[in-house]
Amino acid sequence: MTLRNTVIKGDLILGEAVGEGDVHLEGVTVEGTTFVNGGGENSIYFNDSVLATVIVNKNTGAVRIVAQGSTQVIEVQLETPTRVVEGELDEGASGFEDIVVAEAMQSLGDYQVRLEGEFDTINSRAANIRIELSEQTDIRTLILNAATAVLGEGTIGTAEINAEGSTLSQRPQNVVLDIDGSVRIGNEEIIESYSDETTTTIRSIEADQGSLSLDLANFVAGLTADDFAVTAKVNGQSYELENVQYNSSQQRFTLFPGFPCSSDRLCSYPLDRWSAQQVFLL
Repeated sequence: MTLRNTVIKGDLILGEAVGEGDVHLEGVTVEGTTFVNGGGENSIYFNDSVLATVIVNKNTGAVRIVAQGSTQVIEVQLETPTRVVEGELDEGASGFEDIVVAEAMQSLGDYQVRLEGEFDTINSRAANIRIELSEQTDIRTLILNAATAVLGEGTIGTAEINAEGSTLSQRPQNVVLDIDGSVRIGNEEIIESYSDETTTTIRSIEADQGSLSLDLANFVAGLTADDFAVTAKVNGQSYELENVQYNSSQQRFTLFPGFPCSSDRLCSYPLDRWSAQQVFLL
């Protein structure tokens, strides 16, 4: 089955009637959600297409989804075993950007998820599953929110470990260990965060009442509030900040202003006074 050169304002359902056959989307834009409920091991091809969200849930057997040409898929949610492949993409094409392994994924078969390509984020929420990476696979950020076995020879930039019991066969460049436990990488038990980089720069800052979230160019393990200088201005007047706390894994400051408040609670103040120039790495 082939669908060409169309814009779908709502959802697209590739139903069980597809069976083990192939489906080709060529030059298709889906503004809603694309549901993949059928297809075979070599089945669903997205070519020069734009899709917001793809949800894979096939009750019988695994399915393969492939991005080609200029395809952009913002998010893929995997609820059943899937092989995710970035094929012959155009230069600069994003293909599959973020992959979410849903809690509904079951631990059945030889693998649950097989990845081939370059991905911004892989977020696994399913317990006791296996994710296999091809040798060419490159993942910018891998987030493990449940016990997961990550196999294969692919490259991982940063692994964020938020649950006990995970194992990785390859050493990531950076590990953010946000648990009171450990993660096994190869034959080594890792008990604290580490990073290949020792310096970084601040790309942007997002301010909220009582906090600052940083976007760092790269993760550096072990940063504390003492590694930064934070200042604030309110109505043109500079204030010292008291009890500044920094969460390295979240890259987030909690701030307590030193200027007068009308209550014992954290007072409100004009956050547009914060700027990137007011937070520096020492």
